[in-house]
Amino acid sequence: MSDPLDHRLVFAKTPAGAAEIAERSSGLPGAARRILILIDGRRRLGDLPAFVRPNELDPIIEDLAARGFIVLAGIAEDAAEEELRERQRRQHESLVRLQGALAGVFERELGAPGLILDARLRDCVSLDVLRTLLREAVDTVQSRRGRAAADRVLAIVRPIYADYASGPRL
Repeated sequence: MSDPLDHRLVFAKTPAGAAEIAERSSGLPGAARRILILIDGRRRLGDLPAFVRPNELDPIIEDLAARGFIVLAGIAEDAAEEELRERQRRQHESLVRLQGALAGVFERELGAPGLILDARLRDCVSLDVLRTLLREAVDTVQSRRGRAAADRVLAIVRPIYADYASGPRL
C-alpha cells in the first residue's frame, strides 16, 4: 500500500481531462468523474474528500494521473488556523442542517424500519459519518421503495451539500 498523498497537493486538468469531461469517452466511475470536474489547479487535495467516500480519494487521483487526465500543478501552503476553524464551522453547520432537513424522512419513506436510520442520523458526529449513513440509507430506500423514493431523499440532501461545496475555498 502506498503512502497517503499530501493533502496540500494541487492538480490541474490536462487537455485530455477536459476532453473526458466533455465527451465521457473513458467510462470513468461517478466518483472519479466528480473529482475530475472539481480539479481546477487551485483546490488542494485536502479540499476534496467531501466529494468521495472515505479512503477513495488517493486511488482516484492516482488513476486520473495514470490516465493522463490530471497533472501535479503545485503544493499549496497549509491552511492557516483561522481557515481550518472556518472549515470546521461550515462542516458542522452543514451537518446540523442535513440532520434537521432529514429528520423523520426515513420513517416516512420506510415506515418503522426507518426509525433506526433516523436514530443513526441523529447520532452522526461529522459529515463523513453522515455521508456513509446516507449512502446506506439511500440504497435501502431505493431497494425497498424504488428510485422515486430515493430521489426524494437525495432532493433534500443535494442543495445542502451544494451550498457547503460552493462556500469559500479554504
